[in-house]
Amino acid sequence: PPTGGWQTDGRLRIQSSQPLGDCEPAVAFNGVECSPSEDISEPYPTPYRDGLGTRETLRAWAVPANLLKDGLNRIDVQMLEGNAASLVFIDLAVK
Repeated sequence: PPTGGWQTDGRLRIQSSQPLGDCEPAVAFNGVECSPSEDISEPYPTPYRDGLGTRETLRAWAVPANLLKDGLNRIDVQMLEGNAASLVFIDLAVK
């Protein structure tokens, strides 16, 4: 963690290789279910747009800062509704 600890909650995103449509994925971080977030925007400025997700391929969740551990953290992604999806990446942005 940064000096003084994390100051804000994080935002975890997943990107699938195909549109998620009506799929309903769920995320648990270190065993705690996270709340979905409508904010799927890029967490950091990037000049490269190729390969970035779209509203159809991205989903996001809020990750409370108190769930973050120094060292290994566990992220579980489960599909509650819809077909299986192949994930291209998972990212977590937190300050």
